[in-house]
This record gives sequence, C-alpha cells and structure tokens, in this order.
Amino acid sequence: EDGYYTVVASNGGCFKESEPYEFGNPEPPPVTGIENGNNPEFVLNIYPVPSPGHRIQVLVRSPKTDPVLIEIIDAMGRICYSKTLDVSTLMHGAELVPSATLYDGIYFLRATQADICARKKIIVNNDR
Repeated sequence: EDGYYTVVASNGGCFKESEPYEFGNPEPPPVTGIENGNNPEFVLNIYPVPSPGHRIQVLVRSPKTDPVLIEIIDAMGRICYSKTLDVSTLMHGAELVPSATLYDGIYFLRATQADICARKKIIVNNDR
C-alpha cells in the first residue's frame, strides 16, 4: 500500500528505527506556510521596506528572457495586483502602482517567470 514507512532493526533489548521513507504516491503534505521560493538564479528584491501602499519598487534578476508575472496577494489569498512585465524592465527596477492603495498590513509579492517562482513579504505602511 502507498504511504510512508520506517524500518525497525532490533537485537536483544536494543532497537533502532529509520527515518520515514515514501513508498508509492501518497498524498502531498498539507500546506503550512508560504515557501520563500529561493532560487539562486532568480532574485527578487522589494523596496522600500516598509512600503507605502501606492508605490512599491521591484527588482528582478534572472538569466531567462521570459516575461515575469508580478502579483500582490493579501493575507486572505486574494490577488490585489497583477501585471506581466518584461524582465529587462524589472532588471533595472520597476515601480508598481496598484490601482487602489493597499491598506496597512502584510502582503506577499509573487514573481513568476516560466517555471520559476519567488515570493517575498511586503509590509505596507501608508504613514511613511
């Protein structure tokens, strides 16, 4: 049966259990957070930190020439901003101007280029 298994070896009163290993195709583990998406070839920087909700600077460095989808996501998982930009524009830094000012709080910026994705937290503080 598919699942995670361990091996137990015993000798007399002593025993040792192995690390769990996967057999077959079990269900993926539950999502417990957002991965940073760290990829040494795809670099995502956001400034200033904290950012005002009406102006966010984004810098992307990538060896690929594919366009990059930039999304700002709120804490409830709703996409508040979405735009596809040329990587050449993002390599020199691009200013994102959401159509509506983002409220104070924590957001996530997701940059996706082909099969690469990077995520960073954004702290929005409109009093800056």
